[in-house]
Amino acid sequence: MKNKPFWQCRLAADTGKKAGELLIYGPIGDQTWFGDEVSPKQFREDLQALGDIEELRVYINSPGGDFFAGNAIYSILKRHGALKVVYVDGLAASAASLIAMAGDLIIMPSNALMMIHNPWAVVTGDANVLRKVADDLDLIRESMIAVYSGRTKQPRDKIISMLDAETWMTAKEAVDLGFADEIEEAKKVAASVNGTKAVINGIEVDLTKYRNVPDFGQLAAVRAGVSPEDVSDKLAPEDTSWEAPDLEDFTDKSWDELSDAEKRRIAGHYAWARTMPPETFGDLKLPHHRPSDGAVVWRGVANAAARLDQTDLAAEDVPKVRRHLARHYRQFERTPPWEDALGNKLRLLSLELELLSHGG
Repeated sequence: MKNKPFWQCRLAADTGKKAGELLIYGPIGDQTWFGDEVSPKQFREDLQALGDIEELRVYINSPGGDFFAGNAIYSILKRHGALKVVYVDGLAASAASLIAMAGDLIIMPSNALMMIHNPWAVVTGDANVLRKVADDLDLIRESMIAVYSGRTKQPRDKIISMLDAETWMTAKEAVDLGFADEIEEAKKVAASVNGTKAVINGIEVDLTKYRNVPDFGQLAAVRAGVSPEDVSDKLAPEDTSWEAPDLEDFTDKSWDELSDAEKRRIAGHYAWARTMPPETFGDLKLPHHRPSDGAVVWRGVANAAARLDQTDLAAEDVPKVRRHLARHYRQFERTPPWEDALGNKLRLLSLELELLSHGG
C-alpha cells in the first residue's frame, strides 16, 4: 500500500445495534492520494469488512491534510448505506472538516472546533507550472464549495467568503451555520500550545500553516490526571532493551472490550493516566514496565524521565510523576536527573558563598 493508514475501522463494542466505528485521529495522509488507486481501495475494503452495519460512528480529531484523501473518504462515506454519525473529538480542520460533512448527523462537544479554508499547495516551477497549479486549485475549491454548500445550505458566496477568511468555528457557530447538527456536553480535552505547535488530545497541530489561529484555551486546559500504582516492583535486568508498548502488547482485545480491572492493570505500566480507569489507551503516558510480566525496565524509566518535559501534563501532575519515576531510579541505584540538577545548583551556591566569605 502506498500510504500508511491513518484510519482505524472496528466493530462497536455495544451489541444492541449493528454498529461500526471509524477513527480518524491525526493528519490525513502522509502522502497525497492523487493518482493513488491502492489507498482508497484499502479504505473501502476496511469499511466493507465491518459487514452489514446499521450505524457507522465516525470519530475525528485531525488538523487535516491531503485534499484528495479527504475527498475520497467523503465520497466513500456518502455512498455507504449505514446511518453515519460524526463526532468531532477536539478538532476537524481543513480536509478533516470535508470528511465530517459526510455525516447524516454531526455532533460537536461545546469545546470542539471546526475549520475550513481554501486549498493551497507548495510548488516549484516556472510561470506555466504555477498557472496550471492555480487552475487546479480553483477546481479543487469548486469541489469543496459544492460539498460545504450542499451540507449547510449556505449560499455559494457565503462559503467562498468563509474559505477566503480561513474560518474557525466553535460548536455553536458550526451548528448555527449548518456545519454541525448537535452540541453535546463539553468533553475532557487536553489542549496546550508550545510556540508554533498545539497539541489537542495527543494530536500535534502545526500552527504555522494557518493565518487565523484561534484561542485553543477554549478547548480546555490540560486537566490534572493521576499517577497509577505500579503493576509490579520486580526489576528487569538493567541492560533489557526497551520499546514503548502498543495495546496489542498487552491484550488481543479492543480497549472498549476490557474490564475496568484490566484497564487499571495496563495503566500500572505507565507513570500517568488521565483518569482511572482510563477512558482510552491514548490516555496513558510515560510507559516503563514490560508488558509481558510487569517488570520495571531501566531504559523505559530513563526514557520516561527524558520525555517528561515534552509530555502534555498539568503542572500539578509533574511532581507526582517525578516522585513515581524517582522511586524506580533509586531501585536501580541511580539519581533522578532533576535531583542531580538541584544538587549541582546547591553545590554551586555553596561554592559562591565560600568564595564570598574568603573575599570578605
